[in-house]
Amino acid sequence: MTEKIKYNLFSIFSSTLIAFAIWIYILYNFDPFSNDILAILSFFATLFFWLSGIITMIMIFIRINIFSKFSINSNISASIRQATIISILIVGLLALNTLNSLNTLQASILVFIAILLELFIKGIITNEP
Repeated sequence: MTEKIKYNLFSIFSSTLIAFAIWIYILYNFDPFSNDILAILSFFATLFFWLSGIITMIMIFIRINIFSKFSINSNISASIRQATIISILIVGLLALNTLNSLNTLQASILVFIAILLELFIKGIITNEP
């Protein structure tokens, strides 16, 4: 692996660890029922960042070991993109559940939008000259 790939993987790993530590701190030190909107937003933001990092690392590991070890750069960028979309979906579903406004129709619409977004971005990337 080149130095750039090692640097990218290390920064993904370290930022995930930092986001997880901040999320644990928020989880244990703030009461979500008596705090303001800033504490709840910081909870969901750090949840998004560490979920995105964990899913990215899992997807990179799976892509490199199962599919191909030669195109690591394209595997990293696709993994980051898909992990971000999955994390947005999970955090969005949890935020709607926190607001007590989540039902099956809304959840299925959000999943459908996430799938369409991934297909749209993949189509744009493959049609580049």
